[in-house]
Amino acid sequence: MGVVRAAGYIGVSAGPGTRVYFLPDDPRVPRTALDPVALARTLLSATGLIGRSPRRLVTGYFEHHGAPCRESEHQVVAGLPGGDAAEVDFDSLGRMAAVRVTARR
Repeated sequence: MGVVRAAGYIGVSAGPGTRVYFLPDDPRVPRTALDPVALARTLLSATGLIGRSPRRLVTGYFEHHGAPCRESEHQVVAGLPGGDAAEVDFDSLGRMAAVRVTARR
């Protein structure tokens, strides 16, 4: 979805072991907002599914949602909507070690 900038998808079975995915191509389809409550689950699930650079996944996720972030050697910190903040720590092997969200409401 990120590559084609789709707002979402619909996946359906098309036969044994085959799925078809439909992507909306209509600017009226609303985009899903960044959800601070589901952030840790979303990032950890995506890392498990994609299996490549967790750091790139995290920075790409924040970039996709327009959340400004800064990086250090073992951490990405992002400003979230409403003044919340997210900190994602990485271990020495580049794996996600912790995800913390601070609500400022």
